[in-house]
Amino acid sequence: MVDLPRRITEKDYVIAEKLKALWAQKQKELELTQAKAAEELNVTQSAFSQMLNCKVAIPTEMILKIAMLFSESPTKIDKDFYKRFDIKSSKGLKKFLALELSKLSASDQADLMEFANVRTKKERTGTG
Repeated sequence: MVDLPRRITEKDYVIAEKLKALWAQKQKELELTQAKAAEELNVTQSAFSQMLNCKVAIPTEMILKIAMLFSESPTKIDKDFYKRFDIKSSKGLKKFLALELSKLSASDQADLMEFANVRTKKERTGTG
């Protein structure tokens, strides 16, 4: 079954505006063109342009990919990004994160896991 595009909401416009502002900054900083960014995101230049101009809603996975491309938190694009899913039951997010983790070197994976464990410990003890 094919998913039909959903109606653009006011929140989608806010997200697109934040993306557009972040794009203006990162485009210069990272020396990116729309075509190059689209290639990195595995979409067409037209699709990337449509996201920037709120012609289509930006899917959750794409917000995450764009944030990673820009080395930013997805909350820079959508302040409520993490409210989009329940992390404990979100298989899609878990698969995506596992795939991204597998791209890291063993050393970087270990560093990331150590960082996550330290953060979790600090949150449990209230020292973070």
